[in-house]
Amino acid sequence: MTAPAANIISLTFDNFGEAFDLQNDRHPIGEPFGTHASATVLPEILDHLDEVKLKATFFVEGWNADHYGGSLAAIAERGHEVSLHGWQHEHWSNQSESNRRVILERCIAAFDTIGLTPAGLRPPGGVSTSDTAALLKEFGLVYQSPLGDTVQISNEIATLPFLWPHVDALYFEPLLANGRTRLLGQPEVADVTVWETALGSLFNLDASAASYRAVIFHPYLLATDRRQMQAFKSFTEHLSSLAHGSCLPCCAVADFARTDPHWVSDLQYSQKTSDGAELLSAF
Repeated sequence: MTAPAANIISLTFDNFGEAFDLQNDRHPIGEPFGTHASATVLPEILDHLDEVKLKATFFVEGWNADHYGGSLAAIAERGHEVSLHGWQHEHWSNQSESNRRVILERCIAAFDTIGLTPAGLRPPGGVSTSDTAALLKEFGLVYQSPLGDTVQISNEIATLPFLWPHVDALYFEPLLANGRTRLLGQPEVADVTVWETALGSLFNLDASAASYRAVIFHPYLLATDRRQMQAFKSFTEHLSSLAHGSCLPCCAVADFARTDPHWVSDLQYSQKTSDGAELLSAF
């Protein structure tokens, strides 16, 4: 297996459809499903990814297999990875072990009905648990992508972490005002230029030391602000100009991590979570 570039970025998307709103009683009673902003903006996202020749990972709630099966199939047909983000975005670490098991069973069964086999899980809320790796292995998954600062292998499951500065929702999601206060020094939604600066910093990593970063975009946020969409497009255009192997979906990174322990040991994280797990309870 050919080694990837020194500095690797996984381009990822979280949340789809009305799943999060249903879990948090934000979806109006009686309002039909099927026209969510994340679905209406998806063709533009997929067309752009085709243009820049990048492959991404979409972490979607299993509920969407029943209600947006065509959208999930379209993502996979364009060569992107579709993996799990809970059933209806249940806060993963707040669930009992038995509930986490039921969620995985339900998600995998729903994905199977539309011909998809997920490789990994991004735990909703971002926080993993001590039993997660064993559960994922039991159900045939190969990685998790929680909040953290260390790529590692445990129980044959790769952990591919993300950091708060690389999540668009930190800057733009109203529910994360407390997180912005603690990490950005302001509760108000940030200007797009702040997010653009954070994205730009990913291109300034030390090329002499291997590194891994996962960047998270939310389709519903891209649908609400053209400046956010332009920031996404500018970032991915730059990303596509880098060396081959600089941008890989999470499943590909997990394969490298699980087969090459020396590659994992060489990876460096220069930023730390700084009690970010507490912030995730808000979203």
